[in-house]
Amino acid sequence: MTNLILQKVDAIRTYLNTIWQEREAEVEGLITALVARQHVLMIGPPGTGKTFVTLALSKLIDGFSYFSWLMTKFTTPEELFGPYDLMKLQQGAYERITAGKLPTANVAYLDELWKANSAILNSLLTLINERLFYNGTRIETCPLATLIGSSNEYPQEELQAAFDRFMLRFETRYIRDDANFAQMLFGNTMTPPAPLQFNELEVLQKAVETVVMDQSVVDALIAIKRDLEQEGIVISDRRWFQCARGILPARLCWQGERPL
Repeated sequence: MTNLILQKVDAIRTYLNTIWQEREAEVEGLITALVARQHVLMIGPPGTGKTFVTLALSKLIDGFSYFSWLMTKFTTPEELFGPYDLMKLQQGAYERITAGKLPTANVAYLDELWKANSAILNSLLTLINERLFYNGTRIETCPLATLIGSSNEYPQEELQAAFDRFMLRFETRYIRDDANFAQMLFGNTMTPPAPLQFNELEVLQKAVETVVMDQSVVDALIAIKRDLEQEGIVISDRRWFQCARGILPARLCWQGERPL
């Protein structure tokens, strides 16, 4: 069964790379994020396929809940988290009906993320990082595996806390190669592969927890950290931890370099 899972993932990667030209790094990042249960941010000009590839990927995973929303400065909490339950509101309880909204999603896509107001973005922090949603007096555990955000711009300084939650970040650009451009226009007729079942994705996610990195990897990460600091680049402890315990093991697992 594990070989079948890896074959499905590889077929999905091939398919996405065929329909989304010159985005190999982004495709690997999206798959790795799903397996590692981390988050992805794609930044680039309009029309680079950010929404397109996210929708394509969502159709290749069966048995999970998907939530998508276009963010604006007028986006309200009700749009993301659900309306208040009027029956409970009459009893003085401020609880939302979250069915079909972000707190119940396994995978979510928020387009034009940084156009939302700071209050909305700050309310996302706990849900993104701890997978918890404070619904009135109750704390709900959220099944969110991956949040994919996209934007045409980088966030302002006051939104760095939210920005730091996105472990994988990519700058998407327009297609440069003429042959790839022609393929995008007229050649994307590839049949979609068999979808990955959500329980199969969970097999990969659980395998990540069993991967043990040897000392050479630890030494390499320490060396990279020192080199970056000498260049004036400081990365949060949270990001280093997620890299060592999530991103690296996940990539090894879905590429078949560690037994499942």
